Amino acid sequence: MKNKIAVLFVVVGTVMLLASSSFADAYYIWDTWGGTWADADKSWTGDTLLCWAAGSSNILEYTGWGLVGGMTTTDDMFDHFRDNWSDDMGNSYYGFDWWWDGTNDRDSAVDIANGWAQEDVDGGGGFYPTLDIDDSRRWTNDLAALSTLDTWMHDGYGTTISIAGNMAHAITAWGYEYDAAGNYTDIYVTDSDDGTNALQSYGLTFWDPDGLGVMPEAWYLDGGGYGTGSTNYIAEVCGLQIVPVPGAVLLGILGLSMAGVKLRKRA
Repeated sequence: MKNKIAVLFVVVGTVMLLASSSFADAYYIWDTWGGTWADADKSWTGDTLLCWAAGSSNILEYTGWGLVGGMTTTDDMFDHFRDNWSDDMGNSYYGFDWWWDGTNDRDSAVDIANGWAQEDVDGGGGFYPTLDIDDSRRWTNDLAALSTLDTWMHDGYGTTISIAGNMAHAITAWGYEYDAAGNYTDIYVTDSDDGTNALQSYGLTFWDPDGLGVMPEAWYLDGGGYGTGSTNYIAEVCGLQIVPVPGAVLLGILGLSMAGVKLRKRA
């Protein structure tokens, strides 16, 4: 009997070891906040460099801030950017601000000379002129990008990320995968340039090119158009908070919740 018990412990231990060695789990922002991913795609006519606007549109749909002016989908919101901006490089940080107050904060002579996108049709954006964008927006170029994404997603911020290295690009982040030790291993994104309307997964490598922490020690994407895990890295993260539940609606939800508790106690 003792031998059988010993064999059982060995078998169980082996199974647990194999399970832990292959463990992987994922977190998506909708695990906490509901909803699902969005993916605005370029037409490649007049929007070749508007990846930043496509990413902004995805987050505007997800967070609810884009549901204005009759727009209901990320494609509607991307069309609004395309209708009002030149086909040049930009950043979600400024795109969100324009959506709020209708102004472009990168319109100096230096910005224009450096190829920043400009409003080529006036009258767009400006949907929340009485609100301060900084009450709903976050930004960082801290190269601990995955910790930032982790925290912000749990806090209810949809995020776009800027990629640097051999490319300058912007995509939308929706989640990440991690192993048994808690190490980030993959990132889930949508990309306006990948030719498909789908949630994609790419490997992650935390890489220090010169071994000194000087040239950039950062999270590199691995696979697809991003090359190997030592080519293109996450340089910036921009977050936009999900539209807060209005006070009256929140009180109503709490009231219904409390009513449910009372009913259950009586049953």
